Amino acid sequence: MATEGISRQHILENLKALHADTFPKICGQCGAVFYSPDDYLRKNRRFFRAPRPAIPAPNDLSFVQLYRHCRCGSALLAHVCDRRDETEPGRRRREKFQRVLDLLVARGWDRDIARDEIQKFLLGEKSSLLEIFLTRREN
Repeated sequence: MATEGISRQHILENLKALHADTFPKICGQCGAVFYSPDDYLRKNRRFFRAPRPAIPAPNDLSFVQLYRHCRCGSALLAHVCDRRDETEPGRRRREKFQRVLDLLVARGWDRDIARDEIQKFLLGEKSSLLEIFLTRREN
């Protein structure tokens, strides 16, 4: 893949497209909408005895199960980075993730670091490396 035609804007657009397929989550009981993992965690209460999350194999992104109680009292579960989702939306999400990963690697990023930074982005965490990369002037 040629790196000259890969702009930071193109990578940012692909990151946004990937994130768009993960959220929003909607409470089936009251209809509350949660627009991001951060929004989901901030607006809900944690389970006191939540089931233990699946432990992924090393370097396996599998998924993180986020068990929460909605404000209405309904139990909620969000899967973040669910690579085991074999539905069409799950397949598209994996393809988008892979596209962003390949774009960053083509721009010289280490594959493992790029994967970690994309995961941070999807979980609503700060990704200083992506932030610096996307705000830096094109060379």
